[in-house]
Amino acid sequence: MTDADRSGPDLNRADRAATTVQLGRPGWERNGTTLQAEFPEFSWLVVHTDHLDLVAPNGTTTTVEWDDAVADVVWMDLDVFRSDVQGRHFKLAVTRQPAAWVHTSYAGLESPYWDTIRSRGSLLTASHLSGVPISEYVLSQVLQWFQASAGWAQSRLDHTWTPGEFTEVHRSDWLVVGLGDIGFKVASLAAAFGANV
Repeated sequence: MTDADRSGPDLNRADRAATTVQLGRPGWERNGTTLQAEFPEFSWLVVHTDHLDLVAPNGTTTTVEWDDAVADVVWMDLDVFRSDVQGRHFKLAVTRQPAAWVHTSYAGLESPYWDTIRSRGSLLTASHLSGVPISEYVLSQVLQWFQASAGWAQSRLDHTWTPGEFTEVHRSDWLVVGLGDIGFKVASLAAAFGANV
């Protein structure tokens, strides 16, 4: 794959009417009307638990056999990961004709599963949706641990006051292993608190 190939499909190309996008039923139910309005020349391969629907640019929906399912783009949004179509959606992406582009909201693209997608020649991109909420969760847990907030909560329930010791994040030393989107955001938040990262 060349660097030019890594930029993803050219959605401004003249022949984009031939583009078929695979997505899960939950994403289609939530976004289908908007997607059809925004990309009226696209076809949509909608993955259900027990069948596949192909929605043509004119809105006509036909059921497609598994062996006939082909998509240029695979969209694995968070709705897929929270639904009953996740396994079927993944299986279709790795067993049928390789898509030119697979986009996911999933974190952890180092997983061997994603190697399978890449080894088939598909461009794999991620939305990095998880970096902010996970890094904020990490910082909240560190603050709870350093500030001994569980002890404070118990004292509040017991209607007692107990002096406590706590550690400051400021000037603490941190080693962040893995500087993907999540690791980068954890490091940035820790540094904002004055930690040595």
